[in-house]
Amino acid sequence: MSYIYFGSKWRNKSLLDEIFLKYNIAFVGFKDDDADYQNALEKTKNTYIKKGTKIVIAEGIKVKAVGIALSDSITLDKLIKEYNNKDKEQIKNYLSYIDDTILCVKAKLYKLSLEDEFNFGSQARRFCNIKDSITKDNIDKLLKKYSGNMHMENLKENCIKLLKENYNLILTGAPGTGKTYLAKQIAAKMIFDNNIEYREDLEDDDNFKNQCKFVQFHPSYDYTDFVEGLRPIKDINGNIGFERKDGVFKEFCKKAINAPFETIIEYKKYNDYDIYKECLVDFIWKVKNDPQNTVDNKIKEIEADYNKEILRFNDGSNYLKFKPFKAFIDYIKYEDKEKFKKDVGRDTINSNTNIFLKKLKEYFDNVYRQKLEMNNNDTTIEKVQKKNFVFIIDEINRGEISKIFGELFFAIDTGYRGEIGRVKTQYNNLISNDETDDEFEEGFFVPENVYIIGTMNDIDRSVESMDFAMRRRFAWKEIKAKDKQDMLDNVLDNEILDEAKDRMKKLNEAIEKIEGFNSSYHIGASYFLKLKNYYQNNNKDDAFDMLWENHLKGLLYEYLRGMPDAENKLDELKNAYNLISINGNVANNIE
Repeated sequence: MSYIYFGSKWRNKSLLDEIFLKYNIAFVGFKDDDADYQNALEKTKNTYIKKGTKIVIAEGIKVKAVGIALSDSITLDKLIKEYNNKDKEQIKNYLSYIDDTILCVKAKLYKLSLEDEFNFGSQARRFCNIKDSITKDNIDKLLKKYSGNMHMENLKENCIKLLKENYNLILTGAPGTGKTYLAKQIAAKMIFDNNIEYREDLEDDDNFKNQCKFVQFHPSYDYTDFVEGLRPIKDINGNIGFERKDGVFKEFCKKAINAPFETIIEYKKYNDYDIYKECLVDFIWKVKNDPQNTVDNKIKEIEADYNKEILRFNDGSNYLKFKPFKAFIDYIKYEDKEKFKKDVGRDTINSNTNIFLKKLKEYFDNVYRQKLEMNNNDTTIEKVQKKNFVFIIDEINRGEISKIFGELFFAIDTGYRGEIGRVKTQYNNLISNDETDDEFEEGFFVPENVYIIGTMNDIDRSVESMDFAMRRRFAWKEIKAKDKQDMLDNVLDNEILDEAKDRMKKLNEAIEKIEGFNSSYHIGASYFLKLKNYYQNNNKDDAFDMLWENHLKGLLYEYLRGMPDAENKLDELKNAYNLISINGNVANNIE
């Protein structure tokens, strides 16, 4: 496996964010007159980066990003064919001072946090092979950390998108895949608008406690617990009576309705093309309304077709046409005369036209500077909205769903959120006169700022399956064991981490080979987290044995109970867990 260093700071200009990270490209290039050019050619003519090569991007000796090559090295011209026209132009503009790109690869790059940045002692002005084993180990650890984090972020973002679109989401999958923890992570993102990550001490945060409610369903849970019902009370004389009380979900919905509105500040910035286009529209208006004072009386006529983006000028001796507007803007912005001649279909530009174009550029430069100053100051937009409230139902299928939700089947439907979904509850007529200010006096509804997340193991044979009426009201996301394997990275010691992942992988592969089983029967990483309780003084084998005997064996036996030849199947799973193949060799050494 190769490790390559790329420098991102060229001629005192950093291209880390603008090129490397923005477009996920790693490359090295020089101008012909660069003192290192010939030396670089010699160093690179036998260098070939293959897909999978590990990469660091640095400024000087400070490593700012790590990554992995997604392609073999090719020329920049071939690589940027994958990008759209706008991105191609942007990349070429940034690299206009480079004559020769020597090595270029498409790569998945991760920008390091400040605490993870490190110095690479063998500084190279452009690039070099990395041979130092300590640096290689550090790169491996950072890639493992950031690639896992990115996968988890993508998973969370996908779940949040599903939740926002559907209001109701169920996380289903194999036991031990961290569905409950993921539900709380999603809730934190929804409540704090992606600004705060979930951690255990967040449970003490007043906002989180107010806007997130967690309940766990079980066979005894019913409508009176969830929506509303009669509860015994004792009066001052000691007499026992009954009083209507809101259930946990109805109380939560009242909080959501009465939550204060919050002001969301959004920031808007225009891109360069939009700014120039605004200037162009303004310029055309000025020419048409005051032609005597525009661009030193050089424009006799101007036409603009905004739909087709065609612009025509007449300066008395020349009739110039630009299509699209961007052709004109490119000339004004970059003064690319060759491109201009091609765009307007001219081989030469006479002196009058040249003066005219310079005047245009001068005008646009003045206006653009003003617009640019405006663009550097954030334009704020205030929006007002209700705070998000997230209700988490753990083990949602362990309760009798129809009995718990009752008529709320209608009210939780995505299309009937808010007052349009108001329903009369079973105890609605018992709302007393002194409760006339009750928001649900005329019927209960689920506010539009309330989101529901359920978690469940779909294979749990101790409970009934969720009926179709309820299933169609939720979006479903399967959380697979491999999705959350990276939760082991920051918990288990490095001495057993890789083997734990390997055992988990082999065990799940063996499980899936059993007839009638699929990924829903896999063993999640949460089970392997228990290794931290057993691993002491390098007792690796004992730790894995105790995990099997105390946690995995019983669950797998329950899977297999009632199957013919269950004992032999359990032995096969144990062999897979112990990385033993049928012929007695270590399974991962056979491959």
